[in-house]
Amino acid sequence: MKHLKQHTMKFFLKFILLFAITLVVFNCSKADDSDGGEDENPFAASINEYLLGLSYDANTLLDVKDTGGMPNSRENTSNSQGNTPPVNGQTSLCYIANYSLDSNFDDVAILRPNLDAIYPGALVAANDNMLNGNPDPLSIEKGAYTLRINLPGIGQNGVLNIQNPSKSLVDTKIDNALQWWYNNSGDNQIPANSVYSSANLYSSMQVSRDIGLNLSWADNNVASQLSFNSNTERRVATMSFKQVFFTITMDSPESSPADMLGNTITLEEVMTRITDEQPAAYVSSVSYGKIFILRMETEYTEETSNIDLSAVLDYSVNVDANYDEQKNNIIESSTFKLLSIGGNAEVGVSPISSSDFTSGPGGFIDAITGSNALLSADNPGVPIAYTMRFLKDNSLAKMGYHTDYSVEQCDPSTNFVHEDVNVVNNSYHDTRFYFKYKPAGGNFYLTGPKYELNQGSQHTASPPNGAYDVEIVFESQIGWFGDWEQIGDCDLGHVTSERSYEFVGGDIDDHGHVPGCGL
Repeated sequence: MKHLKQHTMKFFLKFILLFAITLVVFNCSKADDSDGGEDENPFAASINEYLLGLSYDANTLLDVKDTGGMPNSRENTSNSQGNTPPVNGQTSLCYIANYSLDSNFDDVAILRPNLDAIYPGALVAANDNMLNGNPDPLSIEKGAYTLRINLPGIGQNGVLNIQNPSKSLVDTKIDNALQWWYNNSGDNQIPANSVYSSANLYSSMQVSRDIGLNLSWADNNVASQLSFNSNTERRVATMSFKQVFFTITMDSPESSPADMLGNTITLEEVMTRITDEQPAAYVSSVSYGKIFILRMETEYTEETSNIDLSAVLDYSVNVDANYDEQKNNIIESSTFKLLSIGGNAEVGVSPISSSDFTSGPGGFIDAITGSNALLSADNPGVPIAYTMRFLKDNSLAKMGYHTDYSVEQCDPSTNFVHEDVNVVNNSYHDTRFYFKYKPAGGNFYLTGPKYELNQGSQHTASPPNGAYDVEIVFESQIGWFGDWEQIGDCDLGHVTSERSYEFVGGDIDDHGHVPGCGL
């Protein structure tokens, strides 16, 4: 009997021990699972239902334009022609074409410093500030998500699981992953994926959208360097080079937008912060690299007036390698500036000569090739562009813009043709008048023919074509044999409209006068 009790007690103790071990194992297993993810939000279903039920029109919200599926749509709205105001006796016949330019962007260049709202996976408010390149961070509890760095050989070291996301946390994880890649990539050098775009500059806003660097996204520092206009004295072309070393993308939340939000947020909080008027979007990818802008300026001449200056710019950087004497001549007489935009959107500006394109440190080709085009710890990529998606359905957040601009092309300058000047003699004496002027191409005065007027007569004349700084001089004579005496003069400059003058008054002792043209 005693033996039976001992056996029963041993069995009972073994059972208790087995139960305790099972309980510990179960609890440990549960703890490990919790390390890999968060508890599901009890409001997730209702939050998903609310977010998926939002009825905003994304195209209306972000002013998307109808461009027929193309990045830009350009329409010639009107045309006119006319002569330029005369300068030193010269004028040109100019043809003006007015254009309307609509553009859509889903890849936003970073042209503002200190964009704290922008990092991979960041939640932002889809409002007008998105259009301005300065999105508002969405003040809401954020959920976990996964980022991937697309560098060869980085493997799982480039998969970043983000818990309790913030810009500082994400930046730190990215820096750590890149440091691992720098230390372990060996000979695996990564050349930049370079994309270039060039355009003739007619207005700053027009060219910025044609080359993909929308000035609407820029702060004053960047905008001031990109602000430039072509006119009848100078022509400008601009080229942008985007060197992308790598891109970091976020795994989309599939059909459950609530996964991007924290696990303790309530439906009421979501409804307060995310609405049809201000839906949520997230930064789905960020590209890292460099941005260069090459600006070419040349005088407006007969040779350059009709040539496609952007094609000359392409030729200058060997995009088009076929020798062209006309383009070479334009390059040699042009000035160039190279702008580099860093990760904090600071702009470095350096003048370069045409000889620096193919050789020499600091030149354009040097800046975009060789070791400068390879990712390394000494040549890191910085954030240069990002894309956004709507939280509701992961659709790309496309943004639309409109601008109007004019293209002015002028014929070579010609001598200005002056309008007529009519002079009537209603004075008591015989009179005469003549023009003083500087001739076309000269910087000295000549005196033109003197036109005599008897009492009651009139005469119409005009200065020679191309004359400038024109004056008209009036003289009167008392008696048949009296001396001619100047009684007035007027500065005409260029006679752009018909003029009339009249001699009046006078007696035996008075030469009379010309109203409005006294001495």
